[in-house]
Amino acid sequence: VSGPGSPNNVVKTLNWRLGQARILLNHLAILHRDGHDAAYQELLLALNDKRFVITGEVLPLDKRMNGVLLMYEPKRVLDITRWIQLINPLVMDNHLGNPDLSEQWQFKGGHLIDRPSLKWLTDRVLGANPRLRKCFNDFYASARDNFYRHNFFPSSLFDERVGDFDKWFVSDEDKWKMRNQVTWVRPAPDERSRDCDFLCNWGVACFIPDATQAEVLSRIKRELQDQVATWQFNYPSHITHLSGYSLSIGLFPEKEKGRFEKKWPAYTSGSLSNGLGAVMLENRNNLPMDDPMFNTKEFRQSSEDPDLEKFGIRLHFPMYS
Repeated sequence: VSGPGSPNNVVKTLNWRLGQARILLNHLAILHRDGHDAAYQELLLALNDKRFVITGEVLPLDKRMNGVLLMYEPKRVLDITRWIQLINPLVMDNHLGNPDLSEQWQFKGGHLIDRPSLKWLTDRVLGANPRLRKCFNDFYASARDNFYRHNFFPSSLFDERVGDFDKWFVSDEDKWKMRNQVTWVRPAPDERSRDCDFLCNWGVACFIPDATQAEVLSRIKRELQDQVATWQFNYPSHITHLSGYSLSIGLFPEKEKGRFEKKWPAYTSGSLSNGLGAVMLENRNNLPMDDPMFNTKEFRQSSEDPDLEKFGIRLHFPMYS
């Protein structure tokens, strides 16, 4: 009102803004009336929070930042991670010939599905990791009377981190810079439950914010570069706190890349590695991003044998970072 221009211009501006609000409110009302709850919630949250990213929304470059997911010895790590996420520990015991009466009761009463057809995966993982087989059997023998052993396997079953972290880098400066910059991701969240078992402390990969693939690889010894996998992200810049409360990373078969780029273009990695793409999964104001591919519980409880080509690997940031 106090600015330049005639009263008519003020009224025109007001009418334009009210018209925009009317269109949005009408669209919200239609979505609510027709029962499109997900779309209704997304639009409502987007109107209340400028940082909210709608499914399918492409963000401009000035609202994004670089980041890299780095995994050492990816073939071994991916095999182990897929195995421990896909197969319930009780089923692992059966594959190893370690059943007991309490387990058989749990199979019948706990609605667990045995997976004899996936024994090849157990054999492959343990055949390639003899120490893991020995630790697994030793732990079973020493704890067979402990009802809770399948929830809380000791972290000593796996190395805390794969390989010697220090051996990978060109110089001490690169090593210390990476140590201070990375956040390790795990195959299970910090909460302990049957769905995450014992894996809260096993860092299988690390995320480096504000970095590019070229920068990260330049710090790794040339002769070891073919032993690492990297995924380049260009993700929303409002994600400044890498916490498991709001964020995880999903690895999916490369044939699904087009679907994820269409669904969550701002969160999907532009690169592929080891036949996998990657996507950030954010809890957007209590409206989580999710996909059936990352539903470990559903795969474990399915009456049909899971298709490994349709199984995604979910990696979790620590709750406190």
